[in-house]
Formats: sequence, C-alpha cells, structure tokens
Amino acid sequence: MSSLVTVCLPAQSPDPISESRIRALARQAARDAKGDPTELVLVLDRRVRERWGDFESFPVTIVRDEDLLVAVTAPYLSFRNSLMDMLRSGRPIDQAVWTNMVVVGITPRRLGAADIESVVVLRDARPVAPIKSALQPTRFSNGAGQEGVIHAGEIGFPPSAFAPGSTVLLTLVPRGGNPMIHAFTDDELRGLR
Repeated sequence: MSSLVTVCLPAQSPDPISESRIRALARQAARDAKGDPTELVLVLDRRVRERWGDFESFPVTIVRDEDLLVAVTAPYLSFRNSLMDMLRSGRPIDQAVWTNMVVVGITPRRLGAADIESVVVLRDARPVAPIKSALQPTRFSNGAGQEGVIHAGEIGFPPSAFAPGSTVLLTLVPRGGNPMIHAFTDDELRGLR
C-alpha cells in the first residue's frame, strides 16, 4: 500500500529590491530604450513590476494642503526620480542616487504651517529608529515680509519598517498641536518599493 505525502512549501518571495539589482535593470533598460529617455523609464518600471509587483508611481501623501506637504517616498521611487533628473540633464544614469531608506519629507508651504518637530514610526506598536534625520528649523518668509522658523527636511527609516503584514503608524508631532497619525493600509505598504 502506498501513501501520499503532501508537502506544503511557502510561496517563494522575490529577493528584496537592492541597489545593485535596480542599477543592473536600469542599464538593461537603457540598452533596450536605444536613447529614448521616456522609454528607458517605462521599460525599467515594467521590469520592476514584473519582479517585485506593482508600486506607487508617486510618493504616498500623508498631508497635502495649502500650508504643508508631507510625503513618504520608498527607495525605488527615490532612485527613479533621480534617474529622471539625470536623463533630463543629460548626465550618465550611473550617477542616479540610490537611498536605501523610506524617506518622510516635511515641506512647509506657508508660514502658518504646522511646525512638525518630530516624526515617529511604530511597527506593531514598537518604535522604529530613524536611519537619518535632516529635519531642522528653517527660516521662511512670505511676500509681506513676515518671517518665521518652521521645521523642514527629511527623515529616513529602514525599508523593513514599512514592509506589509504589520500595523504601521506614522505620527507627525507638531509644536503646540495635536499629533497627526497615519495608519498605513496593506495596499499602501505593498506599493512602497
């Protein structure tokens, strides 16, 4: 009598997005695009989607109003933006910048903007330390000659903090105001590449 044994193997997950892999794909896309910058980006995007799944083509906007813009940009999207800058300016694509972090950009648009003094990321209720912080007090002025100091800049976190499958909360802590909390959906986390 023979018995049938069923073995369940976990689904193979693709290798993580890495600088070396993306740069190799960009060089291949450049060869295939034959000098057409738009085609290069389209080919690269298609290959990234084939390998790692869909991604957000724009940063995830946390706050967007007339006073303040707060957006989250993942490593591939940062590289893609840098690559497009290289193509527009005629510089070699190998000069495109790779940043292995998810960047939270704080951009005040007016003097009345909430002054975001810190950004806190929690993954499953545990704080994630930033890799880099360039959030600093910055002097702004308006057309009426008024001046003020508001924090502006970027804070970078490890990409693993934004991996899907966990509860991820991003809290913006303004001076003298209520915290602004963004709970990422799993779809948003899957799109951060």
